[in-house]
Amino acid sequence: MKISITISIAFLVVFMAEVLIAKDYVDNGDGTITDNKTKLTWQQSSHKKMRWEIGKVFCQKLKLAGYSNWRMPSKIELLSLVERSMFNPSIDRKFFPTAKAESYWSGSEGTISAGSAAWLVDFGFGATHFFNRSNKYAVRCVR
Repeated sequence: MKISITISIAFLVVFMAEVLIAKDYVDNGDGTITDNKTKLTWQQSSHKKMRWEIGKVFCQKLKLAGYSNWRMPSKIELLSLVERSMFNPSIDRKFFPTAKAESYWSGSEGTISAGSAAWLVDFGFGATHFFNRSNKYAVRCVR
């Protein structure tokens, strides 16, 4: 009896945790996904790897789903896409089916001894990294 109750409680805790952290996405059917919790709209597909400056301009010039106010997401915004229960990639493939387990640039920048740098989110395992902006990584725009 004690084992049964323990298993039931464990199941309930796991179920409630999934409900509390569950994403609330909507596929808009126009190449964008809206996150109803953060109120952000994401570009559904990502693009070839590019340097940080090129990625930033790419997002600023993007015209998608009738909008032209796209930008590179902050590190925190990009981290909101990470699904901790998934890996390789750690993102919901139901809504982002072409997502790869690779690093994506964020608009959050800083400096390192080698020059200008920016934060990346690695969608292999959901980790963050800080790299030189001259390196090439994937970009996913947000509005």
